[in-house]
Amino acid sequence: DKDFTESEEGEADETPEGEIDQSGEEKASYKRIQKVSFQPEIIRADSDTELFVQVKPGLGTNEVILYNLRKNGTISIENSETNVFKKDLYRKGDLVAFDVMLVRDDNIIEEQKTRQVVVANSTPVITSMPNIVANAGYKVYTFDVRAEDSDGDTVTFELDGEVPIGMKINEFSGRISYNFNGPPEKKSFVFNVIARDSDGAEARREVRLVFKIKEKSEES
Repeated sequence: DKDFTESEEGEADETPEGEIDQSGEEKASYKRIQKVSFQPEIIRADSDTELFVQVKPGLGTNEVILYNLRKNGTISIENSETNVFKKDLYRKGDLVAFDVMLVRDDNIIEEQKTRQVVVANSTPVITSMPNIVANAGYKVYTFDVRAEDSDGDTVTFELDGEVPIGMKINEFSGRISYNFNGPPEKKSFVFNVIARDSDGAEARREVRLVFKIKEKSEES
C-alpha cells in the first residue's frame, strides 16, 4: 500500500477538529498528523525515497516536521529536516522505517511511526548497447553490452528473438560475437538483449541490427 502508518489501512485515521480545554492546550485525542506516505511505493536501492506528510490544519508558528530513518532497528538518520532520503542510505534486504515528528519550539508534540518494510530487489540497468549499423565482412564481428545493478548482484546476459544464425552472447561478459562464414541470411534483424540479476529481475532492450555487407574485394 502507498500509505504506511500505524492504522490498519496504512494511513492516519481522520479525526474531527480538536477541542481546546480550559488551559488552552489541544486535547490528546486530536491528531494533527493526518496522513503519511512515501514514493516510490516500493523502496529500492536504485531510487530516492520521498515522504509526504499531511498536517491539519497546517504548520503553525515555530512548528516543523522532522524525520528519523530507522534501518535494521537502529536510527541511522536522526532529526532530518529533509523529507527525501537518498538511495545510497540502504541496500536490498535492509529493514527500513521512518519516524515523523511534529515539533514546536524544539518539543515533540506528536509523532507517527511507519511500519517496517524490506528494501526490495532492484532491476539491472543496461548502460550500453551495440551500434544499429554494423559493417559485415567475412570475419568475426563483436560488440559489448554493459549493465549495472545497484544492489551489486551478478548480472548475466542472453539474447532473445530474431537472432542471426551463429550469433551468441557471453553469459557473463555481455560480449556478442558473430562469425561470418558468409553473408548473413538477411541484412537486418530485430531481437532483445536481456540482463538478469541473481534474483531474476531483468531488463530488456530491443536491438535493430542492420548489416552493411562488404564484398570480398572491399576487404583490406
